[in-house]
Amino acid sequence: RALEHKFPNMAHALRRRASLYNRSVALAKKYEAEGKALIVAPDDVLGVHVLSKDLHAIGDLYHKGYHDAQKIEEFLR
Repeated sequence: RALEHKFPNMAHALRRRASLYNRSVALAKKYEAEGKALIVAPDDVLGVHVLSKDLHAIGDLYHKGYHDAQKIEEFLR
């Protein structure tokens, strides 16, 4: 509401942002189920938090991501 007076377009976009995102994710999941798309995103973050400094945990997550990325090549065949 604070932005509404000076920046009405931005305020409107911010209000719609979550709804638009959720619709986009739902559409991507629909395409994935139909075999038309591959969602490249972690299915499990192994308990690693965004700001973690645990190098071992970050390394484990990196290797999981590297292994999971092989799905891209399989999808493209």
